[in-house]
Formats: sequence, C-alpha cells, structure tokens
Amino acid sequence: MCPDIIREIDAFMQDLLHCEKDHAPLYRMMGYHIGHLDEDWKPLPESQSALYGGKKLRAQLTSLSCMAAGGSCEVSYPVAAAIEMIQNFSLVHDDIEDGDRERRHRPTVWVMWGVPHAINVGSSMQALVNRAVLKTNAPADTLLDILRSMTDAMVEMTEGQFLDISFQKVEAVSVSAYEDMASRKTGALMESAAFSGARLATDDKQKLDAWRRFGRAFGQAFQAQDDLLGVVGNPKLTGKPVGNDIRARKKALPLVYALSLSTPENVDSIRRVLEQTDIDDAGVETVTGVMRRSGALDATIADVERFTNTALRALEESGASGDGSEKLREMVLRSVSRER
Repeated sequence: MCPDIIREIDAFMQDLLHCEKDHAPLYRMMGYHIGHLDEDWKPLPESQSALYGGKKLRAQLTSLSCMAAGGSCEVSYPVAAAIEMIQNFSLVHDDIEDGDRERRHRPTVWVMWGVPHAINVGSSMQALVNRAVLKTNAPADTLLDILRSMTDAMVEMTEGQFLDISFQKVEAVSVSAYEDMASRKTGALMESAAFSGARLATDDKQKLDAWRRFGRAFGQAFQAQDDLLGVVGNPKLTGKPVGNDIRARKKALPLVYALSLSTPENVDSIRRVLEQTDIDDAGVETVTGVMRRSGALDATIADVERFTNTALRALEESGASGDGSEKLREMVLRSVSRER
C-alpha cells in the first residue's frame, strides 16, 4: 500500500523547484501556482496548499496506475510530478489566453506578476518535465517510452487548446469536432498519465493499450463534467465565476449541444448574446435557460456517463488489480460526480 501519494509528490516537486540563486523568484512563482507558497512566497500550511494546489488528479492517476499494474508506487513519484508539471504549465498559459484572473480561489500568476513573467513561468515548468522524468529509477527504454508519451501528449494538448480558442470565433461547432478537441486538450494528458504509470510496471503492449484507452476516456468524461460545472457549478466550490465559459464565448459541450438541439428562435437568442461586446448576467441566464430547455445539459450528462463506462471497461481490460485498481475506479466515479 502506498503512503500519502499527494504528500510524496508534493515533496518531490518542492525539491525540483528549490533554488537559492539570483533567479530563485522564478521558481517561487511556480511554487505559488502549484500551491506551495503564498503571494509573499512564504510556505503555506498543508490545508491551504491542498486548496490552492489543486486536486493533483493526473499525478495520482500516474502513481495509482503504476500500483494497479503491479509496480511500486514509490518509483512513480518523479513521473507523477512530471505529469503534474505538464498540467500546471498548461494552466498558467491557459489563464493568460483566456484572460482568467482567478485560479483555485486566488489571483492567477499573470495577474500577480504580469504576462511576461507568467509566460516564462509556464515555459520553465514545461522544461522541468524532462528533468523530473530523468530522476526516475527505471530502465532507459522505459524512460524513453514515457518521455515519448508525454511529448505526444503536450503536442496534442496545444493542438486541442488551439482548436478550443479557434472555436470561439465560429458560429457553431459539431459535437464530433468538440469531442476531437476535448480528446486532445484533456484526454491526451490523462492517457499519458495512465500509460506512464503502468509502463513503469509492465511492457505488455496489449495491457498498455488498455491503459491508454482508460486514460483517454477518463479525460473525456472529466472534460465533459468540467464543461457542465462551467454552467451549473457553484462558484464557491469551483473557484471560477459562474458563466465564465459563456462570457468567453467558449464552445463548451453544453453550448455545442444547445446550438445543435435548439429551435431556430432559441439559436438566434444565443447568438445575439454571444455577439454582445460584454456579456452580462442577463445574457448568461438567457443562454443557460436555452441549455436547460433544449436538453443540452441532459445530453452533456449522457456523454459523461458514456465516457465513464468506456473508461471503466478499459480499466478492467488492462488487468489492473489490487488496491490500486479499486482506488482508480473510485477516482473515476468521484471525478465525474464532483461539484468542483
């Protein structure tokens, strides 16, 4: 049985970011973003660190996949930390691209220290991914497979983010186009997390293929649930203002479905809101009302369930066993019913 996975991964990340040189503030900005430090760069107590540092879902997914595939979770911590660094550098950049001023209940990096520093923080965190993986106690061919998986995931993530941004400027997006975007933006890293953890324990290609499918489908279920929370979530729990995706004109899944399922009159009402220079609360309510009436929210919930079932079937096919397997199943079910 593994010890506290999050605590162990956090400890590894703290060592990775430790710096006493003139450029130490760069690493302290990273420490702020991942929840280790406050705005004055003082260490946060564990309770606040857990709040500001996020769920570390992908990092946990890595370690639990290693454990469920028959490996020792202790060897997975550097790889799990690398996955967490990928997630976090992408969030720093996403916050700039989306103009989000708050992340995890406090100001984003670009708001605190400006866009140039935030870009550099994100890029530096990306560079530390390889450094983390190379600290892993594993054979060279294993590390090469893991680095290849992470590199492919980062390429797909940026492609997905490009599509997500591009969708904001088109009137309508098909459900299949949305699913392709979400598969890249979110599914790719979840796939890499599951694969990388399992690869530390096995080189069985058939089992590893199942681990890939598990992670990819889990990521798509997670993204669909995230899109749902963007409409009906409680801002006190999610840490983001309600209706943020609508104000940003993001073609999140409920909006994609609303434009696809609604009457022409309701589609026109949505488009009039999206054409506004600044979308106010009334505009947000107009769009969310159409989502409810058209069945868009129900369709989104159905997609969450569909991808969840696909993920759980793949988990069974991977040969996952023991406590790690049970914890992964619990993680999936908890994530797709979460309120934040």
